[in-house]
Amino acid sequence: MEKFIKLAVTGSGIETLSLSNVKMIIGNGTTSTVVHYLGGAKATLTNASDTNYTLENQLQNAMVSLYQNSWTNNQDTITPVVAVSAIEVS
Repeated sequence: MEKFIKLAVTGSGIETLSLSNVKMIIGNGTTSTVVHYLGGAKATLTNASDTNYTLENQLQNAMVSLYQNSWTNNQDTITPVVAVSAIEVS
């Protein structure tokens, strides 16, 4: 079952991010957090300064929580702990 997280993106409203087939989530300690997917795709979140990797941890915890729930619960909405200004998928 596909799993999704919805989060607020400054200037864009609520965006949906896939948490299916995630290989790893890595914050760089400054202004981006990258979700790497199996197959090579990635989603780069541009965020406010995050020297404590709080957004990385928040996304990882949201993913674990979703996968621990019933297959019928396939999405969750979070309020990012730091402002996210863009999500770029490549």
